[in-house]
Amino acid sequence: MANFAAPSCAMLLLNTYALLLLVGLAICYLLPSALRTYLMRKYTALVDVKHVGTPRQDGKKLPGTAVVCGGSIAGLYAARICSDHFERVVIIEPEPSTFSKDSRAQPNDVLRDVDVGDERKYKTVRHTRTRVMQYTAGHAYQVLSLLFFRKLFSRFDTRAKQWGMHIAAADTNMRVAGVAIRPSYEDYYGSFPETLVASRRTLEPFIRSLVAEASPSIEFVAGTVSDFTLDYGGAVRSVRVRLNAGGTQDIDCALVADCTGVAQVGLKLLPRSIIRFPKNLREDYNPDVYATALEFPLTPAVKERIRALPIDDGAGRPYDTERTRWFITHMPDPAVGVRVMSMSYGTGDSLLVICGAWGLHPLPVNLPMLVDFTRGIVGTELPEWYFKVLEVLKDVETDGVASEFRCTSCSCIHYERASAILPRNFVALGDASMRVNPRFGEGVTKSAVGAITLDATLRSLPPSNASFGPRFFSSLHARTGSIWLSSKTADYARETTVPVEGETRDVGRFMRWYRTRLVRAAAKNPAVASALWHIGQFLAPAPLVFSPSILLAVLRNTLCSSG
Repeated sequence: MANFAAPSCAMLLLNTYALLLLVGLAICYLLPSALRTYLMRKYTALVDVKHVGTPRQDGKKLPGTAVVCGGSIAGLYAARICSDHFERVVIIEPEPSTFSKDSRAQPNDVLRDVDVGDERKYKTVRHTRTRVMQYTAGHAYQVLSLLFFRKLFSRFDTRAKQWGMHIAAADTNMRVAGVAIRPSYEDYYGSFPETLVASRRTLEPFIRSLVAEASPSIEFVAGTVSDFTLDYGGAVRSVRVRLNAGGTQDIDCALVADCTGVAQVGLKLLPRSIIRFPKNLREDYNPDVYATALEFPLTPAVKERIRALPIDDGAGRPYDTERTRWFITHMPDPAVGVRVMSMSYGTGDSLLVICGAWGLHPLPVNLPMLVDFTRGIVGTELPEWYFKVLEVLKDVETDGVASEFRCTSCSCIHYERASAILPRNFVALGDASMRVNPRFGEGVTKSAVGAITLDATLRSLPPSNASFGPRFFSSLHARTGSIWLSSKTADYARETTVPVEGETRDVGRFMRWYRTRLVRAAAKNPAVASALWHIGQFLAPAPLVFSPSILLAVLRNTLCSSG
């Protein structure tokens, strides 16, 4: 019996080890995948965007009215989302022109002359949306925005092209301090993610027309939100509106969405009704950023001359501007330079150049000033073909238009810190909750993230649930908090930035150091470059930059460089 039992015990032990080995291998295989799924769901809106524009699971809309305060981009997104969930949706907007038929038509640019002295005379586009920074300038839209548009509106691509907008590969030929950050086309086997190329003054009326068509029952009230009335349970029962025509109107609500932009009405009104409302929810600092946008119409002859130029991707390979609708984007090393520049095709047949700088004024409003500005970029040299493009533009420079703007306030309202005492049916989207430096062009996509998060929250909870508001703000903070942190720490590198009260510009010093090492590693490691591109396009979670493989690549590159 003893001789018979011994092999059985050995076999049992061997089987146990084998089982443990298999379990260990399974964990090693599945854990990274499970962790990535968790990070994608928590820190990006990519998983939830798939459900946007689809009916509610039970097929029934929520009773009551969703009141959207503000009718700009964020407000239009929120209203369109709410129309899938609520019986009634009302937009309150103080600019009555945004309700008109003309506000949903393709822009017909009317120019006016600007003379600010010192030979700075130029033409600019006349418009009424003066409260919207960069309304006449170009905008950048990340891949997530186009995914959002395609889910929300039928035949989006076809109709966008009819308006003169372009659908193009999401490759801006990015150079950071002279280092080319190349996206990995190989990751997509020839089907590279696309994005939208369009000006704000074209996109906004286009979205208005699509929202009106998709949700014709949305109502508009011309006025200004002046007060919230809370019920005994702590929810917003009604919204008071000071009407443009005179008098006031109270609108009962099941949900209220603050989309009032920099007015940030929610932060002004909630403390009136909530005695214990925290006083330190809002961070604010001054990046002191100036920017200009120059747009030149392209004749067929000028386009052909530009196409004939030897444009490259920074690594010696040809760069296809027809496929990307972009030429180049330059971002400086925060420790060295202050000048930002991008060149792309604009809406229709035009070429757009955007210049920005921290604490530097005046910026270019004509072609000679543009040449001087870009020649003054320090820390790197722009490719010579860029200046050849400017040389070609001399044939159309008298027909060019320019616009100037300045950003002196970036702010973040940390509603997630007060979610326990906020009205459970209150949310805030877009600049009403966070306004960042426009240098990366993240504002429109940030609003899309807010709208997608609202849609996902409404699919899991009704606004009458006490967890609705806390879940929304917790999720929104997880998905957009890195935008605020990244933008603020980069701005703090500039001596002209006035930091948040109680902070110094030393805040974020490590992040700036690590970002510089990331960029240098990206020049040699395609995986690092791919991670940066995916994060920048809102397709990957920001914590990806601290994954073991990325950390190892940064460490290896840093040690090799120092050696």
